[in-house]
Amino acid sequence: IVAIVKEEANNNVNAKVNFGDFDISMISSFPDFSFSMENVLISGIGPFENDTLIHLGSMELTVDLMSVVSGDEIAIKTIALNEVKVHAIVLEDGVANWDISSDTSAVSEPEVPEDTAATAFQMSLKQFSITNADIIYDDQEGDIYSYITGLNFEMSGDFTQDVTSLQTHTEIEGITVRMDNVNYLTRAHVVFSAVIDADLLNSKYSFDDNRFGINGLELGWD
Repeated sequence: IVAIVKEEANNNVNAKVNFGDFDISMISSFPDFSFSMENVLISGIGPFENDTLIHLGSMELTVDLMSVVSGDEIAIKTIALNEVKVHAIVLEDGVANWDISSDTSAVSEPEVPEDTAATAFQMSLKQFSITNADIIYDDQEGDIYSYITGLNFEMSGDFTQDVTSLQTHTEIEGITVRMDNVNYLTRAHVVFSAVIDADLLNSKYSFDDNRFGINGLELGWD
């Protein structure tokens, strides 16, 4: 099964996809279902042959087991991405290394009638986190370079409700931004905490009890 998954993943993207050990358990996380995968790697081909686009040290997923059994709503309790490395590159000719989708325009797919019937199926997410991420954005065409190191992000909320309160916290150990050989930020420390009242039905978001800090400067607003 693992060999087939890897083969199909590589067949559907213009990149190299690989991953290491994975674990599925209902014992340690009972009554939840847990899935984890280590060393997920997406690397480039062609002009990006030696470049890593994304590397995940580990990815962890926890799902409410009873929601899977009932089938009407899959309740994902947590998604956690750990030790994340992202290297986004734009070459001088505008080619980007994250443009890895395969060209399927030459393959004619049979038309399938659109099913307009309503479905009761929903998928919910309670908590999402990123731990210890390093992100490089190297735009050689626009002469922009940024480097984020030590990014930690947490978000929680009930996404099944039309109106919900999202709790978010972001901290960046250091962010560097350079454009046209001018350094606008050099290893600046950033902290951003926000409570966001989200009207998901009408795409309206209200900020409440927020704090943004960069180095010694701290701002608050609502």
